[in-house]
Amino acid sequence: DRLTPTFVEALTGMQVSTMACGGHHTAAVGDHLQVMTWGGGAFGKLGHGNRLAQSTPKVVVALQGKRVIQVSPGPHHSA
Repeated sequence: DRLTPTFVEALTGMQVSTMACGGHHTAAVGDHLQVMTWGGGAFGKLGHGNRLAQSTPKVVVALQGKRVIQVSPGPHHSA
C-alpha cells in the first residue's frame, strides 16, 4: 500500500529480469526464472494457493521449473 516507488529489500542481490504491477499486487521474474508475487491476495491472484495478502516477494511454487519470461498482473488475476 504505497503511493510512491519503494525499494524492495527482499530482492537485494537478486537479478530481476522483469517486473510488473497490477491493481493491488506485483509480480517479478528473478534468478533462475523463478516467479515471485506479493501484494493483495484476493481471488487467489498471487498464485500461492490461498487468498492471503503477501507483504514481501514469495516464490510461486506451482511455476518452479517452468520457463516463465514475462508476467502480467491484472486487477484480479496474474498471467
